[in-house]
Amino acid sequence: MPIAEHDELVNEMVVVRFVDNFLCYVSDLLALIFATRPETLRSGEQERLDFILLYNTIEELRHALAEKRVERLAFLGMRELNEYLLERLKFPLASGDLLEDAVRLIEIRNIIVHNRAIVSAISARRVPSLSSHLGKRLKIPDIWKDRFFLRQLALDIDVRAAKKFDLPVAQLPPHPESI
Repeated sequence: MPIAEHDELVNEMVVVRFVDNFLCYVSDLLALIFATRPETLRSGEQERLDFILLYNTIEELRHALAEKRVERLAFLGMRELNEYLLERLKFPLASGDLLEDAVRLIEIRNIIVHNRAIVSAISARRVPSLSSHLGKRLKIPDIWKDRFFLRQLALDIDVRAAKKFDLPVAQLPPHPESI
């Protein structure tokens, strides 16, 4: 069977992989921010005493609280996460069209992973540009442009986070092909 017959499947796998890598990057960045700047964990949220007493030192507790916060934030949608970070840390991941492009790519990943690449009403509601594909299998567009976009967004986030939170800038490869 010629490989061309599997182009769509390969494109889907590539999209899922680079979006997952971006989402892991965001989670890792949040963990780094919370670990290096514990004041970013401050909130009116309450913790159970039995959870707090599991830890022997304040450092262990801070680490556990940071991990718990990252896990909770990882389940938010991109718009909700962006709003949370803007309100709590005064640090948006993206805005305007950049945010909407990131939301679109994450939704495409979710459509592939959770609905066999068939666009649902929920996906069409979240990303109106997908509504013309409602009930149909989504054809994956220019994956390389989208891959480059997420790489550039990660670089932008990294530079801004390093400046705002006094973090080391990641040494990402110089070309999008190497991510």
